[in-house]
Amino acid sequence: CSIHCEELEIKDADPDPKVNIGKRVRFLIEPREGSDDGEWIEAKIVDPGTREELPIGERGEIAYRGPGMFEGYYKDPEQTAVAVDEHGFFHSGDLGRMDAEGRLSYLGRIKDMLKVGGENVAASEIERVIALVPGVYECAIVAQKHRMLDEVPVAMLCDEEIDAVASYVQGLR
Repeated sequence: CSIHCEELEIKDADPDPKVNIGKRVRFLIEPREGSDDGEWIEAKIVDPGTREELPIGERGEIAYRGPGMFEGYYKDPEQTAVAVDEHGFFHSGDLGRMDAEGRLSYLGRIKDMLKVGGENVAASEIERVIALVPGVYECAIVAQKHRMLDEVPVAMLCDEEIDAVASYVQGLR
């Protein structure tokens, strides 16, 4: 799919980009074949503690909203209320930065440590190992709640990458 990006004009924004708090961009995900319209996603960078918008170039949490955003966590309205603010922005837990041209850079996860059976496990370490498997181009580790271990890591991969990992693991046996 192709993506079109445009800067949104924010009311009362300072013309000096160094103090332009509240710069946001919209990404248009081009419509798929047979569809008439794409979907716009609005993104901004915020302080993870206060959720205040940050100046251009500052590292912070990526927050976004748009018609393609999920409706909430499955059977977990409390977690949904924590993750989605009163303006409909989903606070992703991803660390990012936006430059003066509106380019959004992913820099990692804010909470990289998982608590697995009382041990701290760095998601980035698991991602690095999985990325060594031939055929894997990108991997993201997320925590899934577990009744005995507190959390367990779950790898997010594309379909063809899952096949590459499965073949690789079979070769280790």
